[in-house]
Amino acid sequence: MTTQATPAEASDARAGRPSPAPVPKGRRRKKVEDTSEGLRGGPVWTLIAWILTLFFFAPVAWMVLTSFHREVDAARNPPAVFAPLTGEQYALLFSRDFLPFLINSATASIVSTLLVLVLAVPAAYALSIKPVEKWTDVMFFFLSTKFLPLIAALLPIYLIVQAIGMLDNVFTLVILYTAMNLPIAIWMMRSFLAEVPKEILEAAEVDGAGLMTVLLRIVAPIAVPGMAATALICFIFSWNEFMLAVNLTATRASTAPVFLVGFITNEGLFLARLCAAATLVSVASVGVCGSDSHYYDHGRIGRFVVEQPLVLGHEAAGTITQVGAGVPDDRVGQRVSIEPGVPDLTCAQCLAGRYNLCPRMRFFATPPIDGAFAEFVAVHEAFAHPVPDALSDDAAALLEPLSVGVWACRKAGVTAGSRVLVTGAGPIGLVSVQAALAFGATEVVVSDVNPARLELAGELGATTLVDARTSSPTDVLRPPGILLECSGFPPAIGDGIRALDRAGRAVLVGMGGDEIPLPLSVVQERELVVTGTFRYANTWPTAIALVESGKVDVDRLVTGRYGLGQAEDALTAARRDPTSVKVVVRPQS
Repeated sequence: MTTQATPAEASDARAGRPSPAPVPKGRRRKKVEDTSEGLRGGPVWTLIAWILTLFFFAPVAWMVLTSFHREVDAARNPPAVFAPLTGEQYALLFSRDFLPFLINSATASIVSTLLVLVLAVPAAYALSIKPVEKWTDVMFFFLSTKFLPLIAALLPIYLIVQAIGMLDNVFTLVILYTAMNLPIAIWMMRSFLAEVPKEILEAAEVDGAGLMTVLLRIVAPIAVPGMAATALICFIFSWNEFMLAVNLTATRASTAPVFLVGFITNEGLFLARLCAAATLVSVASVGVCGSDSHYYDHGRIGRFVVEQPLVLGHEAAGTITQVGAGVPDDRVGQRVSIEPGVPDLTCAQCLAGRYNLCPRMRFFATPPIDGAFAEFVAVHEAFAHPVPDALSDDAAALLEPLSVGVWACRKAGVTAGSRVLVTGAGPIGLVSVQAALAFGATEVVVSDVNPARLELAGELGATTLVDARTSSPTDVLRPPGILLECSGFPPAIGDGIRALDRAGRAVLVGMGGDEIPLPLSVVQERELVVTGTFRYANTWPTAIALVESGKVDVDRLVTGRYGLGQAEDALTAARRDPTSVKVVVRPQS
């Protein structure tokens, strides 16, 4: 009986080398038998493997399931497993031009992964089959480059890329991702290629096969699993990379992670950042303030300058959907009005009760703090004020501008029998009119140039209306004792101060220029008190009570409602429509 020689044995024979001694058949059978004995516990290990697999893939499954839920359902605690499924999140994602970012990520990740494999396989082959002296040191060097903090190399990389004109170019990311992943790929592939039988390679060499033939016909087929694992790791690293993408791209080459960070920042960043004393509020309504429009148009108000992308909106209300560890669980589900400024509560001003003057105040939509044009915001529990069911979502949001009017009346000392002049019939002027009447004022004069707003002021209780285009507040029969200046317009400020009675008080509420002319002789001769106001402190209980009792009607101010995607239209509504008073944004609609 004859046996056919293996390719390795034939090569050995041609090369004049002795063939290796055959392994006795009995030993081979013994080896198989021993292996089978070790596999008797196979079902147990299989079960354990499945359990571990399910454990590690459960978060991925949960993420996929959550992506088909509404934001409100996704944020519930406990989680809403059987919430209605919807594709609106994906529709919203792609409605925001996500596709170009997705294409950039796919291009950078796939091309760089292919380049890594092309470069890593020959290098790993050389180190595994014909290792150089001290090859372990070489491998350590390759692996150690992966531990280099990327931020340390970012500045020189940026300067080099800028110098060669490759900023905002997807192929810049391809080159950098290739260099970033090549060390780990060589390290991984070397381990896989070290398992290739050297006898086969020697036989191929004897047969005259060149390096490329060996790599393509012998090494590559054997190392396919290792190449697949290496490619998967490199692809994941490239796809998730953020530091280089966010700093080296702008518009044309930005990747999916860069897009998603902006998306999450605007609509759900706080889901993972609840502090111990925080509540997560699903925002139902946000009023558009004049300061929002001013930031949008001019990029600054006084010393507050917009220097980076800013989410606007600070007149907000909604429902608490999640709480931090230090907040009672029964607050979940409460409808709340948000007081948008959180002080440090430890400075001298806070301890004196003037927390609105806290130098470390974090106020919504005031640079650099993002605001409430979002589906969710995180709020300190003390500044999420519960509101009664009688208040609409819009009314709950507009408790913020009403608080400005309440604070102005307190600063001015409005009381029973007061005669009040309000200059400017915008939203703040109109809530100040109602607050003054609620505080006991018997005469409220309103001055403005907009007939529609003057008419609304009369409907809300103003006793005298002055069209500033043809008349002046100084023409009223009985001079007012209090001025609530809500326009910020220098001529209106001057006329208002001149209209005051002796020993009167002028409270400057409206935000005007940094400097304005002041009729100083009038102030001195009449001993007028002129003061400013800055936001408010401890006003929400009063504002809630005034609206709930019906003494103040803030719903009458609302003249337009917009979705979150229409925020730009909401910010510019007043310039398009002279009858517009207060518009609100509905993030959940």
